[in-house]
Amino acid sequence: MADALRFGPQLALLIAAGLIIIVDVCLRPGAEFAARRRAAAVVLALVGAAASLICSLALILADEKGSSFHGLLLVDDYSLFF
Repeated sequence: MADALRFGPQLALLIAAGLIIIVDVCLRPGAEFAARRRAAAVVLALVGAAASLICSLALILADEKGSSFHGLLLVDDYSLFF
């Protein structure tokens, strides 16, 4: 379970990026919907960045440093900073 928790910040950004793409494809094209699509993309990007920040802060506070998935992902101070 700790392996999945260490992957949380990246997973939050990945989900937000996928939702941005889905919203961009699903909303109707046209000049009257361009502002709505742009606003939805901005909101989803900010929510994804906030979720990633919250996951990173949770990892920092819980002191969850180490490697995950047999060394595929390394969580240390440097990676938590960025």
